[in-house]
Amino acid sequence: MNRRNIVKKRIAKIICAVMCIAVLLMPVSVFAAEEKSTLTLTYSKEGVIFSDVEIRIYRIAGEDLEKLPSYSAYPIEIGDLVTQAQRKEAASTFDAYITADGAAPDAIQITTAEGNVTFTDLEAGLYLVSGVTIEKDDSIYSFSPFLITLPSYDEEGNRVYNVSAKPKPAVTTKEEGEKTYTVLKLWRDDSSDDRPDEILVDILKNGILSETVTLKSENDWSYSFTSDDRDCDWTVVERNVPEGYTVTVSEMGTTFVIVNTYPGEGNDVPPEGPEGDSNAPQTGETLPVKLFVLILCISGMMVLVFGIGVRRKANEKNR
Repeated sequence: MNRRNIVKKRIAKIICAVMCIAVLLMPVSVFAAEEKSTLTLTYSKEGVIFSDVEIRIYRIAGEDLEKLPSYSAYPIEIGDLVTQAQRKEAASTFDAYITADGAAPDAIQITTAEGNVTFTDLEAGLYLVSGVTIEKDDSIYSFSPFLITLPSYDEEGNRVYNVSAKPKPAVTTKEEGEKTYTVLKLWRDDSSDDRPDEILVDILKNGILSETVTLKSENDWSYSFTSDDRDCDWTVVERNVPEGYTVTVSEMGTTFVIVNTYPGEGNDVPPEGPEGDSNAPQTGETLPVKLFVLILCISGMMVLVFGIGVRRKANEKNR
């Protein structure tokens, strides 16, 4: 075997070694970036199983927590949801707007005889699981909407693509007669000059507009109405959120609390209700693909330069 062939083989071995090292150093998350997730939910409570219930999910944001175009106009903050109460408020608000606007879900499943639903082939991102209210015997079971990040993460920070959850319902006793509901407006803005004189709120019954009311200081930023229809879901949404403000809608019994927040200001925080099941948005640390390609390019150039140097030395010896 001549010296030129020996040099070529050495260069090939060096290139293979560099490529193998680069691949070994590359985080697994880069390879798994396109892997899809599976979400399994179980709807049951102390032996009571909820079958034939329609569950809807909506992909609200990508893995970077940037809202998708369909939801970008909603003035809802999702970038810094730290507490469970904050996540619950955000989920309730998204659910209210989605119901009012009739937004199409990303997937729909019906619970099985065991009360399970399984969603497959889900892209990475932040999802809203719709809320549902179910009547059984003399009880009303209310499953609040919640947010969940897919894929999830274990305690060591590893990605989990097969995610399971068991939402917990609030249970109340079915009652007869009229029921009074209240819509209450609160501000977190230190009495900012940007606060409007009034706001408009849509009140919806089973997703259909029932009435639009005006809240202002003259009516103490509140409105009450009665209903004897126990087989319906009431939803409220603010339609003219002031520029620069974000909004949350939460339920506390029969009171709907609408809060407008001016970023970085205000302490008018409404009382917190019972915390529901939800998952905090999380982001994993991954090596950007562009950076990996750059590393490979630099490695390739180094190998090329090294190979040229070896070849020159070999040619000089042959001379």
